[in-house]
Amino acid sequence: MKVAGIGYPTSDVTGSHPGRFHLFHASGSMCSEKCRIVMIEEGLAYTSYIVDITGDPYDTNYHPDYVALRLLAVDLTTTKLVGEGDYEWNGSSSTAATGFDPCVVPTLVDLQAEGGPKVVVDSMVICNYLIAVNKKLIPAGEEALSLMQKHVGLVDDTPHVALLYDGPGEELDTREPFLRRFIGNNNLHNRQLDALDRCLKRDGLTEEVIRAYKAKKAKTEAGKAKSNEIAKNGKGGDYTSNMLVKIQQIFAELESDLVNSKGPWICGDVFTEADAFWAISFYRLINFGMFFMWEGKDILRTITSSMEGWPRRPKTMEYVARLMKRDSVWKASIDYEGNMPSPGRAGLVQERHGYFAAWQIRRQVDMANMMSYVTA
Repeated sequence: MKVAGIGYPTSDVTGSHPGRFHLFHASGSMCSEKCRIVMIEEGLAYTSYIVDITGDPYDTNYHPDYVALRLLAVDLTTTKLVGEGDYEWNGSSSTAATGFDPCVVPTLVDLQAEGGPKVVVDSMVICNYLIAVNKKLIPAGEEALSLMQKHVGLVDDTPHVALLYDGPGEELDTREPFLRRFIGNNNLHNRQLDALDRCLKRDGLTEEVIRAYKAKKAKTEAGKAKSNEIAKNGKGGDYTSNMLVKIQQIFAELESDLVNSKGPWICGDVFTEADAFWAISFYRLINFGMFFMWEGKDILRTITSSMEGWPRRPKTMEYVARLMKRDSVWKASIDYEGNMPSPGRAGLVQERHGYFAAWQIRRQVDMANMMSYVTA
């Protein structure tokens, strides 16, 4: 199987149902990491296609053949594309909250689906689709299932995109300089808009793909406008404060349910989809250095009177430590080839692989920061 712009598969992962699943994904994509950890925990084989989302998307995830592949998964007569209608950038990657994005990863192709090959999109939909095959990440009982689904939703609602693009406000921004420079000053938005303009000039585009590009462009322009607003106002006003209040509320829910859990995981002794999703969420925050969200931070917040400091959440701290020891988390994220270097990742690697492995990551961070100064 070959998709223009992506090429041939880079590897095959062993497990049950060999030859059935083809996964288009990216190394540092959080949504891709969710799919990888679910497939590992479920013991599913898949053929891997790496999509380079850190380079020029013109010939990868924006390529018309790849976009057309994703569009096969939706009914365009009833589906709202991200950026269409009364769209407003909210810093979320949730399809339910923003609409369908035709130019992102991951994408799953099931060659042995009932009725013929099937394309599945949206990380939550993909994961639920995969879990239904071997049913290893589903707890027994309606109450436990409801609790699991609640936490899958909480992770999906966490504004990770806002934290990536705009950070949590100057006082709390612990993202590495190279990441802030790669994304900041609208650098990433502008690269995406340039790629979309070039895509729209291609010959032979279908009406569906043109619509997809225009919707993606509208979304990206809205994100750029929000970043400009934040840069002008300093702290981003309601956008930043609402984001941080929402994260506080999500972590309060998590802490409460961990206190009430009768085992090490959300649903007691059973590791479920909720735990897999939380593992990926926490690893992203660790990469950003945002430990204060669960370890606490005594800082008076000036952007909103409803938040004076970040409370220490002891059950969550224990939970994060357990999650970061899970082999599937390492295989899907921390040790995955091409994963972003960060001091947080180096700390985890030192515990598991030793000082030299961690030192290599720290040097990668230093080099990336130095190069970002030179090319800024």
